[in-house]
Amino acid sequence: MINLYSGENTVLLTLTEKQTLTSPNYVFKFTHRVTNEEVVIFKKNAADTSAYKTRYNKFTIDTMSFNDAGQYEYIVYEVTGNTTDTTNANVLETGIAIYHTDAICYTTHSTCNEFVVR
Repeated sequence: MINLYSGENTVLLTLTEKQTLTSPNYVFKFTHRVTNEEVVIFKKNAADTSAYKTRYNKFTIDTMSFNDAGQYEYIVYEVTGNTTDTTNANVLETGIAIYHTDAICYTTHSTCNEFVVR
């Protein structure tokens, strides 16, 4: 599961293990589970900033295009060229991403327990 917050997010994935192309570009498709809003993000191979690409892939995802908070199903495709067309593209990874519009805040309460012994 991927947790996304407003702004830029660092995302770690394991895409290389299922790649069939030598140096593919990537298309990320996020589909909101309730509203069916679709967000498509294109990333070039050079955008993978992982130091160990055979182990994991590291990308920065900007959530400017996301309108609705909540759960999204995501699919990552490998493509050739600079296109977001995924008609015959190979699927590298699928999963669930949760987009949070606000930072998570934890509320703590202090209690004052008074015991009466009789």
